Amino acid sequence: LAAPVVAAPVNPVPAPAVAIRTTLDSDVKYSGSKDESLQDWLQLVNRKALAEGWQDADKRRAAISSLYG
Repeated sequence: LAAPVVAAPVNPVPAPAVAIRTTLDSDVKYSGSKDESLQDWLQLVNRKALAEGWQDADKRRAAISSLYG
């Protein structure tokens, strides 16, 4: 008689990560010109991050993408 074959345990596939929209509105840009305030820009970035529930890495990515000039 043959011994019963035991199937390997099946690992469940994790659910795909939810994509987080980490972009700032087009009017939230910073170029460093004299008429722009770095503090005001940082406040806008932080408010958006708080409202959207971003992690620090998401906030950095969005802030970097809004720099221009």
